[in-house]
Amino acid sequence: MDLTSCQLDELVDKIPADGAWFRALVFRDRRRWSLRYAHVLVGQRPETWPGKSWLYGDLAFLAGKVRIADLLAALDAKAAGSIKIGRHRVLIPAVQSRIQIQHHPSFEQHDRDRLRQPTFDYALALAVANGVASSLTQRYLVGRGAPSFLDLDSAYRAFFEGNYDVHSQSSVPSEVIKTRVVDKRGRIGPIHITATQLTVEVTGNDLRGADLELFSPTRRHTITLGGPRTLSFALPEGLPASNVWLWLKRKGTWLDYRSLSAPWITDDLLNQSGVKIDLPVEPQAIVEALVYAGEGPRVEFKRELPQQRTKSANPFKTIAAFANGDGGTIVFGIDRDESTINGLHVDDITVARDSLGQMIRSRVIPTPGFKITHHVVDGKDLLLLDVESGVSPPYGLVVDSGSRDRPEYYVRRGASTYFAQPSDLAEAIRRRDR
Repeated sequence: MDLTSCQLDELVDKIPADGAWFRALVFRDRRRWSLRYAHVLVGQRPETWPGKSWLYGDLAFLAGKVRIADLLAALDAKAAGSIKIGRHRVLIPAVQSRIQIQHHPSFEQHDRDRLRQPTFDYALALAVANGVASSLTQRYLVGRGAPSFLDLDSAYRAFFEGNYDVHSQSSVPSEVIKTRVVDKRGRIGPIHITATQLTVEVTGNDLRGADLELFSPTRRHTITLGGPRTLSFALPEGLPASNVWLWLKRKGTWLDYRSLSAPWITDDLLNQSGVKIDLPVEPQAIVEALVYAGEGPRVEFKRELPQQRTKSANPFKTIAAFANGDGGTIVFGIDRDESTINGLHVDDITVARDSLGQMIRSRVIPTPGFKITHHVVDGKDLLLLDVESGVSPPYGLVVDSGSRDRPEYYVRRGASTYFAQPSDLAEAIRRRDR
């Protein structure tokens, strides 16, 4: 991410004259609506678009499309201009002439917008600080035809970010307007890394004269682009262990970049940024990594396999919780209290694996995606059950054969599994729709 700045009157040359998706928090003061905060997205419809406005008496959350020309005209007013958002005419307060700019690469999650393009963010601050809407923050928000909230920040997260998690901490930003512009000039797309080769897809509508550079402490290789294409870099000695970068650049400025190997890069971050790594991994290394990390939101240990006719909820409630969340792994054959590898004492590991799969299909509805693999570590048999994040939530547990129409629902919190609340199930469904 780069941080620069520009003058207010330079925005007309930096922001395309397209339609913009405009979300705003406004308040009514002396019979007129005034802006407290707005998020403007130019170039792409946001995935978390609320669809309609939420009204709470003298406070409202507005959503609508506006013309960039109208927004710039309101900002260019000598004192304070106004803009029409749906049926509301909103006063835009005077902003500072100096605008802060942040240039983001495509792999960043961009709050809740979940864009897959690089972006430029323009943050506009108030010209004169004031206590706007301070009296409105200490109250419940209950509106007709709109969801209800205990406080303003919770409503902000839901409307602007699509985030209904009561444990979140984000609050209404201090700036008055954030304008996010999708940069479509060039983007580093999916990356596939094997033991001997790196393949990357580069897309964009303005790549003439751009270079793609693979950089590491021991090697630099640059390929000049003429347009969108898929490129390959040979890795005769494999991917270096640290400080490996891909830079998409032109004339001394970057269009996009990826960090492929650095101390702070985790497997989850690589997956989120579209990097797939296919490297040979020893089964013992997989298990040792899980044991070392211990139980958590996506890992659980079980000493024994469930019995075929058991009515116990374990481990099926955890499987349902994993499917309702981000997925997870259950390792059978490890003592969860001591995190020691005991192994499974079964006559036929293949029969045991098939039996576990049948029980999952009969006890968890709908059946989530899962994979069961057999590993031998220090001569001891283990089964690893990998549960995918579900595409058809919510997932429930069938307690017995007569309760298929009354399943129990669970979610994962830390290293424990809990009964799901209605808000948990609503969040699982929203996750599917994003």
